[in-house]
Amino acid sequence: KAPMGEVSARRAAAGINIGVMRVKRRERGMQASMTIETDEKIPAAVTEELMKLENVNTVRVLNPIE
Repeated sequence: KAPMGEVSARRAAAGINIGVMRVKRRERGMQASMTIETDEKIPAAVTEELMKLENVNTVRVLNPIE
């Protein structure tokens, strides 16, 4: 699967709702970046799953300060 589909599947399985999603790339088939704003905190287990995905280079999670 494509990285965007894999990330979306992991998010859905964890019950995390997307508020805003942005995907950018310079050209087809090349490296892209994805920014996802969610309604819930991202659990550490989901972050770890995302980092293990093939074709995913970096995962950064900024959860709100409580």
